[in-house]
Amino acid sequence: MKKNHLLFYLWLSVAAIIITMVWLARTALIPFFIGGILAYILKPLVNRTATLIQKSGIASPQLKRMIAIIFVYGFLGIITLMTLLIIGDGISKQVIQFTDDLPEITEKARVQFIDLLNQYRNQVPIETQVQIDSYLSEVSLTLSDNIAQFTKNFISYLTNTIAILFGFLLTPFWMFYVMRDDTFNKKNILEIVPDHMSKDIKNVIGIFEKIIGNYFRGQFILAIVVGIATGIALTIIDVPMSFALGIIAGITELIPVIGPWIALIPALLIVLSFDSGLILPVILIYFAIQLIENLILVPKVHSDTIDVQPAITLLLLVICGYLFGFFGLLFALPGYAFLRETLLYISKRLSE
Repeated sequence: MKKNHLLFYLWLSVAAIIITMVWLARTALIPFFIGGILAYILKPLVNRTATLIQKSGIASPQLKRMIAIIFVYGFLGIITLMTLLIIGDGISKQVIQFTDDLPEITEKARVQFIDLLNQYRNQVPIETQVQIDSYLSEVSLTLSDNIAQFTKNFISYLTNTIAILFGFLLTPFWMFYVMRDDTFNKKNILEIVPDHMSKDIKNVIGIFEKIIGNYFRGQFILAIVVGIATGIALTIIDVPMSFALGIIAGITELIPVIGPWIALIPALLIVLSFDSGLILPVILIYFAIQLIENLILVPKVHSDTIDVQPAITLLLLVICGYLFGFFGLLFALPGYAFLRETLLYISKRLSE
């Protein structure tokens, strides 16, 4: 019994060291985090393709998976190339334009916002007008500066780090080996843990796959759908830089609850600075996409993967966002759900 306790604390120490190392290297691991999600999403397709290839008479399982992965890579490469040829140049130009023009856009939006409010200011006493003007001017300046700075820092954080760029170059090769060798297969992990812990580790891995794996796979799918839908809808009503706004909508979709409404802010800034008459249509588009997503897509994609009350979700986002920044917003909800289910499992096991 004493030996088992020592092994438990040893594994706990190893887990703590690994988690600490991952956290310290979190910036460089962004490409591998994205690659892990993509590998998880593509795994069923690779398995299905490998099954079809097996009918051709290839006996080697590893060779079969290698051919399947190459086929899937080729198929996705053709789709990606066609997409880039059709709209890739426009998307890159819009993203660059949005980044470069953001300070000017926010200033124009601020001025336009004040002008719109001035249309109604005569309905209040002079003293109140002065107070409102002073307050709104201060708030709008602060908001525009913060939005511009946040966007600049965020884009720089994702694109200007050498480690991240190097990681993105390695990610396709890393994904290839992960899918070929099924690196994170439950069986491979259980082979390195003590026998008396294998059952519990297997169950915890099952909880992780159900919550963390399925959650991020679902969020990634939702991000693609929402990003494309937003870009197309904004293009139809002639909103400037609609593709860039679609990309922002897709990225912020990864943040639960508040992410979609964060994406609305740059859209409103752009329409305020270019054509204030589009404010209502833009708001309706974002609202309609979120309504369709929550009523149709979310139940199908997430099912019962995570069940956290909205009030708790908002608290988690505030706390984790304050403590851990953008990563905290991404992991707050699935991390809480995983920790909750794991603690419930441990409590049940200890009570047996």
